[in-house]
Amino acid sequence: MSGASSDANVWGPSRSASEDAHFRYDHVDELPFYKAQRAIALAKLDNLFAEAQ
Repeated sequence: MSGASSDANVWGPSRSASEDAHFRYDHVDELPFYKAQRAIALAKLDNLFAEAQ
């Protein structure tokens, strides 16, 4: 993580817990780890559907 001060602004107490949860969920696609995990999961699903047909 680069800037702790900018992170504090983003994750600071200005938002409620539910707003924070929505923010984290909405921006999950911006995290490379979750992008990779989703790509792997989708590939596995594609393989399952291909085998089933």
